[in-house]
Amino acid sequence: RKKRSCVSDKGKLHHMLQERFPDVAREHLPATVPLFDLRPEEVDWSQHMYIVRPTGQYAWCGKGIERATCADDLRRIQRDMARASDPPIASEYIRHPLLWQGRKMHLRTYWLVRGRTEHSAFAATLWERAKILTAAKPYQFAHFEDGGIHDSHAKSTPRNLFWPDDMRDVLSDEQVRYVHKQMSDVLACVAQAFEPLAEPYPESLWGFEIFGCDFMVEADTL
Repeated sequence: RKKRSCVSDKGKLHHMLQERFPDVAREHLPATVPLFDLRPEEVDWSQHMYIVRPTGQYAWCGKGIERATCADDLRRIQRDMARASDPPIASEYIRHPLLWQGRKMHLRTYWLVRGRTEHSAFAATLWERAKILTAAKPYQFAHFEDGGIHDSHAKSTPRNLFWPDDMRDVLSDEQVRYVHKQMSDVLACVAQAFEPLAEPYPESLWGFEIFGCDFMVEADTL
């Protein structure tokens, strides 16, 4: 688990990308800072909104995620998370996500990583198909307490949806390739950090692991 933390721990993942690959982080990640670096009274709340996420080995499946839409929200969240064993992070909220039939969505991509052994070289490959996971209700930038509008999960997706098949009516082939290249570029950076740590069990000749990597696409710029 410690070796995988640069992939599975969102705090360490953001920090690693910002430190080692600042250009990629600026281009592809929402602006992200440690929660307690934010000063509620100094934020222009007409322009900013934050999604606050726990980090560490127990931060899984969206548990403990909060949204800060005003100074009082942020103060409450900082009080509630003051004793967190791992420092929470706050990211700029994506206001205009790419939608599937009017619903907020994210892509669950699949990233195969093969560890280096005496029989095989290190390799990391992003599958071109992905799952589309949607929210339950039509999207609007309001009613942030309503998870049906803002939370995209498998259980709120109406049927099996796949990228790019179920977005062909919205995006061109060129746009699909553009989105895929960006996701590949981000994971290529992660692979550089991960390569020295990707060690299969000694008895494994072709050890590999498949990671589910979630991406949300900004609608205006893709």
